[in-house]
Amino acid sequence: MNDDLLFKFKNGDEEAFKKIVKEYKNRLFNFIYRFTQNLEDSEDLLQDLFLRIFKSRNSYKPQEKFDNFIYKIASNLCKDYYKKIKPKIGLNEEVLISDSSIPDDKLEKKELEEIIKKAISSLPYNQRIVITLLIYEEKSYAEISKITGFSIQSIKSLLFRARKNLKKILTPATFLILFRYYYKEVL
Repeated sequence: MNDDLLFKFKNGDEEAFKKIVKEYKNRLFNFIYRFTQNLEDSEDLLQDLFLRIFKSRNSYKPQEKFDNFIYKIASNLCKDYYKKIKPKIGLNEEVLISDSSIPDDKLEKKELEEIIKKAISSLPYNQRIVITLLIYEEKSYAEISKITGFSIQSIKSLLFRARKNLKKILTPATFLILFRYYYKEVL
């Protein structure tokens, strides 16, 4: 994002804002969808998010990374949503597949992605936001800290608890597949 565009945006330029919307629309929609798991809610929240971004433009500091600024607003929006509509899946439920249904130690990528969505959507909000920012948005611990306001030690702790919770939800074989293919060193 170039400085001139951000300067114009901060000063209320609608054309600059339209360019920002175009640039971030898909990424932010995907980020929100990972929380809602609902297309209609995600579309509504995305519109609300861009309104919040525009209204908050004066609080953007040019020395701050713009990604962090918008993801912080998106994170807060998802937190508000999460408070209103709790996930239907509880941590004590057997959410995912059993060991016997894993064909030849591999799952189709689409099936595995669905399993990941279900498992992550069942995590408490703080664990969920940290994993989503780290895995899907590829944010560093420092960026996650700026977005969420959590200390780096808290982020590490949340990841540890998320891993523990995912182990409770998933069968051992499924967790190992997820660990091996998706999370690498993260979990």
